[in-house]
Formats: sequence, structure tokens, C-alpha cells
Amino acid sequence: MSGRIPDGPLVTFEDIARALRKVQVGRGAVAYERSSLSSMGFVQGGADTVIDAFLEMVGPEGTLCMPTIVYAGQGPRPPFDVATSPSEVGRITETLRLRPEARRSANPTHSVAAIGRQADEITAGHAGGEGRPSPWGELAFGHESPWQRFFDLDAICVLLGVDWEVNTMFHYIQSRFIEPYWSEFAKAPPYPYFDRTPMGRELEAAGIVRACALGSATVTAVSSRPMVDRSIEALHRDPSRFFADGERADYVRWYRSVPDRRRRLWAGAARLPITVPPEVTGNAHVLEPLHVRALALQLEECTAAIVVCDLRRLDREWVDEARRFVEERTGIPAGRLMIACTHNPRRPRRGRPAPLPRRRADRGSRRCRPRPAAGSSHRHGMRDARRHRAEPPVAAQRWNRPHPADAFAHGGYEVEPHARSRFDRHAEPKIKQAIGRLLRSRCRAEP
Repeated sequence: MSGRIPDGPLVTFEDIARALRKVQVGRGAVAYERSSLSSMGFVQGGADTVIDAFLEMVGPEGTLCMPTIVYAGQGPRPPFDVATSPSEVGRITETLRLRPEARRSANPTHSVAAIGRQADEITAGHAGGEGRPSPWGELAFGHESPWQRFFDLDAICVLLGVDWEVNTMFHYIQSRFIEPYWSEFAKAPPYPYFDRTPMGRELEAAGIVRACALGSATVTAVSSRPMVDRSIEALHRDPSRFFADGERADYVRWYRSVPDRRRRLWAGAARLPITVPPEVTGNAHVLEPLHVRALALQLEECTAAIVVCDLRRLDREWVDEARRFVEERTGIPAGRLMIACTHNPRRPRRGRPAPLPRRRADRGSRRCRPRPAAGSSHRHGMRDARRHRAEPPVAAQRWNRPHPADAFAHGGYEVEPHARSRFDRHAEPKIKQAIGRLLRSRCRAEP
């Protein structure tokens, strides 16, 4: 401390842990922290005490994340190096970055350092993936960035001794807010630099913010997903409140020049194969490949999706698990996601229309009976067809009948009962991943 007399109240490890407990930072949580060491008073042990208190509260199953931002446009700097470029947003963030167990994302401006069970998952994809519009490049807050991971994992944003002005998640909100309209116009619209202080008061009024005192500072915490959803909703509802002056006013003028765009219906559709290899099913006879198809619709901030699987049935427990998985990865509420099956175990071959259903009174009548094959009786014709595994006469085919011997049919597959467990074990995780990929990477296009 070089003999400097400490200012402010004494803050210990126990004080920090107690404050984090009050704002509901608990075991297994993913916490994203912005802080000011000097604002708390005299912290016994310095930056390491703050980091250790966070790690103690989230536990070995949790993850602690901090921004390690390098400001652009403030004089010449050496090229960014993920291992050596220092963080420029406080002593605590730089102390975390230098720890040997820390992982850092590869972005030259808005990188993130993390320690914990999900550190690799959060930081790994920052150098690639699908981008979003931002003044710092499309990858800074892109779909594979740590900031997207914070939303997916509903990370707790903790502001320790700082106000809403330094909440970097607001930049992520700006990128998400402008993303649907960025490619809609020949000239890109102004970037929505909204006023962060009124937005912070909006979140506090919504009752989703938790706060307590720590030394001479205030600890503020809010979960990422409700913070993002409430902020985007507020920007749509009353933009003039958050874009009051300067460059912000430019966005309001643009926003009011196209007042009808928020009522447009956005839609995205995709299809992915879920065909299971014959060695899994134990049956190489495939009538048609299997697919999972998804349709996503969005009107303003209301999003819903329909998913159809080429399967005969899915267990309710698995469907509920898939809905939770999709909600975590895409933000689409589980109650607005419909998952259905085709319920068509043996579909007709392509190019042949399915026969019309017969009335009950016609069943067994002479005119509905199949004609015998040429040169043999009807009975012999059917027996020969079974023997040689050939198709019976067209008139004798019943497309929707169940498979003989109570075989279990999935879509275009005919799976014997002993192979059912192997099919489910292989296919259902694959379908869940396919649904998540479809809805997470859905394209947006106007009808």
C-alpha cells in the first residue's frame, strides 16, 4: 500500500460474502461483475479478496466472469494479444485475468475473463460465429460471444460500487435491439446509444433489481434475461425517454420515420435431418429420410415456434425437457413452443397419392377387395409378396395400417420391439439438438 492511509470504512472478505448473499448470488450461479475497488472503502486484501469472495459464493459449480475491455480509439496500442493485453476497466478485472486458472475470450475490444466450471463454454466462441451490428465490430456482441452466453445462462449481473453507466450488458441490448432492422434498410440506421441511467431506473421500477450496502458503496444485482427483455420492451414502448439528446436524438428521428415496422411479422423456417443409421435401428429398410422442421414467428417482442418431428410419438417428459432446453438456448418461452409428431408410421412413396379412406359400410365388400395377381389367386399373390419381400398389388396396399407383429414404427423406419430402446437412445438427443440449432440460428425474413 506504499504507506498510504486508507480512506473509508474497512471492508473484509466476510462483508463482501454477506452482501453477495443478500443480492442472491449463490452456489452454482454464473455471475458477471463490474466493480470499483476504491468506491467500497479500504478492502482488506485488495482485489484478490473481492475475487475470492465471489468464487466462494458461486462455489465450484459456478462461474465468475469479468470484462477485460481494451478501449479502442484512445491512442496507439500494440496489437491485441489474448494472453498479454491488459484489461483497462479496473484493478479487479486485471487481477482476475492474471490468475492461472482464468480463461479469456479472443476479442480485441470487449473480451471477457472467466473462472469456474463453465469458463471454457462462455469464452470459447468469441472469435467467430454469427455477428451482430455494433460500432466495435460484428463479433463483439455476436451470437457466440460471452455476452450472448450471459443471456443464455441467465447470468447475474453484479454492479459493485458502480452505477448503470458502466453496465456493458447494455451494449449487448443495443446490438440486439437494432439487429432485426439493420439489413432492412439500404442505409444503416443510427446505432441506439440509449441513456443508461433512465434504463436502470426502469429496471428498478420493474422490481427485478436487488441491492444492498457494502462499505461506502452499493451492490446492485439483476438477472440477465429479465434485464434484456425489459430493456428492449421499454425501448419499443417509449424511445424518446431513453434517446433524449445528441446522437440519441438522431435515433429517435429515424425511429419515428418508420413507425409501422414494429408491427411486421417476422418468420424463419428451417429443416434438419434426424435420420438414424441402420446399424442403430437394426433394420436397413428405409422408406423416406426423417427430418425435424421448425417455424419461428415474431411480432414485436412476442415469439412463438412450431416444431414437427417425423416420428410416431414422443414421451411427455422428453417434450418438457426439450422445451426447457430451447428456452435456455433461444429465449422462446416454453409455453409458446409446440412440438408435434407426424403420426404417420408408413407414408406413401413420393409421387403416389394416398388412397381415400373407405367407409365402414364398404369394408369387405366385393368392389373394395384387392384383385388377385395375374396367373394366381389373391391368397397366393399375397403369400408370394411376403416371401420375396416384394410389394403386394397396388390395390391391396393399405398405407396407414400398423406394421405386422406389433413392430414399432418411427416415421419412415420400421423398428422391431427389441430395437426400440436403441432407437430412442440415439434419436431423441439428436432431435433435441436439432430443434435447438433450428430455433437458435433461425433466419429472419419478411413474408
